[in-house]
Amino acid sequence: MRPLDLALALTLVWSSGPAVTRELPPAKPRDVEIIGLDYAFQAPSTLPGGRTTFRFFNRGKVSHELNIGLLKRGVTVQQFVDAMSTERPIAEVREMSVGVLFAEPGTRAPAALSTDLVPGRTYIVICVFKDTLTAKRHIGMGMFSLITVGPVAARASPAPAVDSVVGADYSFVRYPRTLAPGRHHFAFANEGTARHEVSMPCWRRA
Repeated sequence: MRPLDLALALTLVWSSGPAVTRELPPAKPRDVEIIGLDYAFQAPSTLPGGRTTFRFFNRGKVSHELNIGLLKRGVTVQQFVDAMSTERPIAEVREMSVGVLFAEPGTRAPAALSTDLVPGRTYIVICVFKDTLTAKRHIGMGMFSLITVGPVAARASPAPAVDSVVGADYSFVRYPRTLAPGRHHFAFANEGTARHEVSMPCWRRA
């Protein structure tokens, strides 16, 4: 087999109880497409709070990522960029990593990223790729954007069910063993004591 696509969606959710597979989210996600250029994002500066699905289209000529994080309260964008450039611990300026999407030049990321935006908070969108080993990271070339979150918008119709993946230290303890063809929504609950991620490569049979 050989890899077809790699879509990485990270959502760190700390949970004290078991997650329920095929749970119903409270509202239909709002779709927001962010455009990646060489080297900047076209992204909304403000969004309502609540469930939001991000999609990523790369209109640049080099590979880019859409990396979204929740800033700590009081942290400025310059403090975040400085921390990234000096290799300081990212936990000093970022409260949580929401997730990452990847897209090759001229393509749309094959996956989407859904999260509940917290009213009154600020999220940062960055790309940390390098064009070469010795080149600057894209964030250092201006590829970052801030999204300020306002009040929660009116509730919409119920969203499709999601499939839960539950992680511990150091294994996945609950997840669907089989899936029907078609579109699926995934939620990741981290019941461990360390930070974990979910990576979902897509494989094509030889």
